[in-house]
Amino acid sequence: MAERNHEAPELGETPSLGWSSRGSTSASNSAQRAGVYELTRTWLSLQCSMLSGVNRAVVVLGAADTDACNPVALWPEGADADDSLVDAAQQALRERRPRLNGEQQAIPGESIHDIVACPLLLKGPLTGAVAAEITSRPAKNQRAAIRVLQWGAAWLEMLMTHEPNPLEQRLLTVVDVLAKSLDQHESGAAAMAVATELTNRLGCDRVSLGFTHRHDVQIEAISQAVQIDDKTNLVRALGNTINEALEQDASVLFPPPSENTRVLSTAHASLARDYGASAICTVPMSHDGRVIGALVLERTRGQPFDADTVSLCEYIASLVGPILDFKRRDQQSVPTKIIATVKDRLATPLGSQPLAWKPIVVVLAAAAVVVFSLSKSAYRIDAKAQLQGTVQRVVIAPFDGYLAEAPVRAGDMVRAGQIMSRLEDRELSLERSGLAGERAKLVKEYREALATHDRSRVSVLKAKLDQADARLALVEEKLSRTRVAAPLDGIVVSGDHSQSLGAPVQRGQVLFEVAPLNSYRIILNVDEREIAAVHARQSGQLILAGLPNDMHHFTVERVTPISTALEGQNLFRVEARLDENGPLLRPGMHGVGKIEAGKRRRIWIWTHNIVDWLRLSLWSWWS
Repeated sequence: MAERNHEAPELGETPSLGWSSRGSTSASNSAQRAGVYELTRTWLSLQCSMLSGVNRAVVVLGAADTDACNPVALWPEGADADDSLVDAAQQALRERRPRLNGEQQAIPGESIHDIVACPLLLKGPLTGAVAAEITSRPAKNQRAAIRVLQWGAAWLEMLMTHEPNPLEQRLLTVVDVLAKSLDQHESGAAAMAVATELTNRLGCDRVSLGFTHRHDVQIEAISQAVQIDDKTNLVRALGNTINEALEQDASVLFPPPSENTRVLSTAHASLARDYGASAICTVPMSHDGRVIGALVLERTRGQPFDADTVSLCEYIASLVGPILDFKRRDQQSVPTKIIATVKDRLATPLGSQPLAWKPIVVVLAAAAVVVFSLSKSAYRIDAKAQLQGTVQRVVIAPFDGYLAEAPVRAGDMVRAGQIMSRLEDRELSLERSGLAGERAKLVKEYREALATHDRSRVSVLKAKLDQADARLALVEEKLSRTRVAAPLDGIVVSGDHSQSLGAPVQRGQVLFEVAPLNSYRIILNVDEREIAAVHARQSGQLILAGLPNDMHHFTVERVTPISTALEGQNLFRVEARLDENGPLLRPGMHGVGKIEAGKRRRIWIWTHNIVDWLRLSLWSWWS
């Protein structure tokens, strides 16, 4: 019996089974062997799940012209190849019929088992068999197990001897490359996936992908390259190669397929000479009628690109090119997208349409410039605006004390004399009671002095009595001022002490601000570039954010000569008066005001800001 290896090959190992490994078929044979091993393992796992009582199983394969077979699939995964199973499989292969070894001697402690084996009658360079160890069972059940194994073996024979259609293989290649390009979100990752897939599918040593960028070529992906440096000689050579194909707008092969070909391949020859490529194929990619880049495929093992491969590459490039171009455009910045869209729109009337459109477009553009240069329109100066009351009264604390009540807060309507807050008056009341008692005592003493005609004492008591009256009057005044009243009819603009009752307040502290509802002014913040055109008695319109459907007219009253820096702009304060008051207006509302600054030419209104900026910039640079 021929010597055999009882250890199953590890994943990725490809022991020789009779295929040739020389010449141009080595890569395809390696892929074929890997596919056979994977198919065999999958089939054996499925077959064991269909048989009841299977302990272990093995599939052996070998060359048809030899008797040596090696285990290529074991069940369960990781088990060792048993000698009895391998011997039964090889015996079934030699006899070319199924075999049953019943009631085999088991290892002590294990049950009696049977071994069934079935040959695999394959066509071509392969031959093999399958053997399974099953639990012992009656003869009827043994024959049923053999039939199940025979049916499964016939299924595996059919799968392994099936020869794929070349057209199917090409379609599968196209589908796989498209799937790789669509699976990635970023354009760089998608280009690298396409290059790597083409390298594996078409037996290439290197596949590069480049896109046109302005007037040059930018290499986007090189298979098996992690980083791409535009300054390296390889990237420059690939760029020259792509440029050579794009300038001719045709696929370029090196070496040329015939001596009479009119396609130039100087850059291709230089790339092949410097980097050892024996065959190069460059295929342009296009989208919407414009060339966007190219694919460069290289082989170094003497395998020229045949006509079918070139046709396949051209078909792939026609499908993959628009996908990659869309991903590149989608990753561009917003300004770049806008510029590209404008260029595409302008290219239609100026480039792709008949020549009769060009003078029409030029005439229309010139007419538009003339009309906008001569016609005039109202020049309005925009400014952010805030509504304020013409008179705004402040309600303050009359003396140091503690807040007892605050029934009014910001946003409430008040009337003149209405109580807005009250200060604590318990200490003042006690002080008033004490002063009243002291005064009563002084009055009694004063009367007694008058009765005894003691003039000197009358004078002293009179002075003390006047002092007590003054102190008592002061306390009474403070008690009357503990109730803070509204100074006028209006709305409380600021102040809310409802959550701070009992808090101390100081004399002069602002408690509330009240503004009337029948008199308003507008504060406009005008940019310093427009302030020269603003002066008193100009009219304008105001629209508030809270009342967007109502327009209010105003008149400019004052332009303050002091500027304020706000939000990166230098703004001047302009005061205006509302021509009419509305019932829904409230102090503090914000909006946008437009000041009428006369009539100007439309072209000046649209361009004066940028013209003034250019003048200032040129003057600063020139000096």
